[in-house]
Amino acid sequence: MTSLRLLVLSLLCASCAASRPAPLPPVEFALESGFGEESDWVRAYLAASAETLVRLMDQPEVAPPRSIKVTLEKDPDAQGLGGWAAPTEIGFVSDQWPKEPFRLWILTHELANLVAAHYAGHGGFPSDWWSNGRSPFPIYISGLVLRELGYADEAAWLRSDYAEEPDHELYWALHERYGFALFARTLRLLRGDDLDLGEIEPPWPHPSSVRSAYTVAYLSLAAGTNLTATVLSYGIGHEPADWKDVHPELPFEEYGVSADEVDDIQRALERMFDEAAPEAARALFRAGKWREALGLVENR
Repeated sequence: MTSLRLLVLSLLCASCAASRPAPLPPVEFALESGFGEESDWVRAYLAASAETLVRLMDQPEVAPPRSIKVTLEKDPDAQGLGGWAAPTEIGFVSDQWPKEPFRLWILTHELANLVAAHYAGHGGFPSDWWSNGRSPFPIYISGLVLRELGYADEAAWLRSDYAEEPDHELYWALHERYGFALFARTLRLLRGDDLDLGEIEPPWPHPSSVRSAYTVAYLSLAAGTNLTATVLSYGIGHEPADWKDVHPELPFEEYGVSADEVDDIQRALERMFDEAAPEAARALFRAGKWREALGLVENR
């Protein structure tokens, strides 16, 4: 069934490629800045970054965000810089805003968070090895965007700065084998199933073995092979060295994900989204309760 689902996805992708709609309007950025002329470069840079991200996501049937609000807050007392992303806006705070590597990175980083959630339909990715403070995925994709925009030195700096952190290297290892297409397919599958990983207990951003297992299952489905062993080999499930610095409010309970569990989630997934499955089963599956969902379908 998994191979059939991949075949359908491939055929849909081929169909999209053969009949791509007319280019969509570019993303508009409503910029509010406290830095005056010092930040005049930001709008054009974000527009170029957004164009690259939309192309990487490879979902021409999904309109990109129409408009994104961008706030650059000037705080003379700020130590360094900070940023955040929401569904339709991104924001930053610092004492200055020159065009230099850290600001190129953080602009791309938060835009990538917003765009990834947009194309996945939801956010809620694992806080210990994908997003939210530690952020291996947006750091990885920021490196891709910087490189594509001609900032090769900045992209190399960004990767080297995290080269000693195994979960950051996971994304580059997967990229070398599958390219970004793996992640684009994963986000497309999540969107197609309307699955919000953040709805899985315990509440996001708590680390969660089930949230991680679902994420590995969707990555594996996109890859066409079970990726559990690869993911676990990069330390997923163990407390990251910087966890207490990033999330001092969240205790970390180490967990495991098994290849059998990932296979079982995929098998449940195949049953959830055919016409015969009741909506109650789909709701259970989306809540992370795949065993109960599968039981409901099989005991009809």
